[in-house]
Amino acid sequence: MTDFVHPALIFIVGALPIPFLKGSIRKAYLLLIPALAILAVLTMQPGSYGAAQFIGQEILIAKVDKLSIVFATVFAIMALIGMVYALHLTRAGQHVAAFIYVGSALGVVFAGDYLTLFLFWESMAFASAYLVFAQRSEQAIRAGMLYQFQKLMRTVFRTNNIDCTSRWSTPFDTLGPLLAGFYSRAPLEEVIGNECVLVVGGNVTEENPVTEYLLRGGARRRQTRLLMLSARPSRLDADARAVVRVRPGGEVASLAAVVAGLVATAGQASPGDVFADTSATSGGPEATAENNGPDRLVVALLEGRSVTVLV
Repeated sequence: MTDFVHPALIFIVGALPIPFLKGSIRKAYLLLIPALAILAVLTMQPGSYGAAQFIGQEILIAKVDKLSIVFATVFAIMALIGMVYALHLTRAGQHVAAFIYVGSALGVVFAGDYLTLFLFWESMAFASAYLVFAQRSEQAIRAGMLYQFQKLMRTVFRTNNIDCTSRWSTPFDTLGPLLAGFYSRAPLEEVIGNECVLVVGGNVTEENPVTEYLLRGGARRRQTRLLMLSARPSRLDADARAVVRVRPGGEVASLAAVVAGLVATAGQASPGDVFADTSATSGGPEATAENNGPDRLVVALLEGRSVTVLV
């Protein structure tokens, strides 16, 4: 078939005129391009298109089958819906990046070789990163830099060992002297079934759904006493024995108060100087709901014979 039109090309080339269009004309154009892409997907026939040689590699721009048509149809419809909700945006760069992202996603769907897949995939990454930075707020810039950093570590250095405790206002290393006697590293499957599990900071549901599923299952089977200490709510709160909500950045100070309470209860000398430094830096272990939040965690932890702390 010589009349094949790649829907990715419709979006990527269609992004070029956007900066030159204004007002109602731009809004109509933003809806026209996804509509044309939907039409192109629905009228295409299975087959291989765009075979060529590139830097000694045999590439195939589009390999169309029934499954890829289904996914492409879904993506194109989502793009149309997304454009409807994005019509209020006035910055042309955001619309251009969105078109490039959707076009690259369609390129991934139809990619017939690994090189084509890689090029379209990386184009998606650049477009999505720009969309984050395009908000131009301090929070957006920090999120964009964090995204670029973790992508660098995962794709270039080939490691998933990324420490995300920088989301706290006080370095977690401050608690080193407090936790030195209790700290150990063990595989997750060995500790997830301990009698008591304390989750500190973050949102396990968003960051690691598999761990959230295991924790929720253990709590509902009453095999695990689940405790939560964080600044944000999560789905695990409903199954937790105790939930302590702290101010953003106050996780370290609250955890220091918990450790100090455990040490004092055990009749040992409490490392007050370390706790004082941590509280001064983080603003104290104040819970937003109750001031005795760390005390409740101490009581719950003392009821367990084996304890796991997930940070």
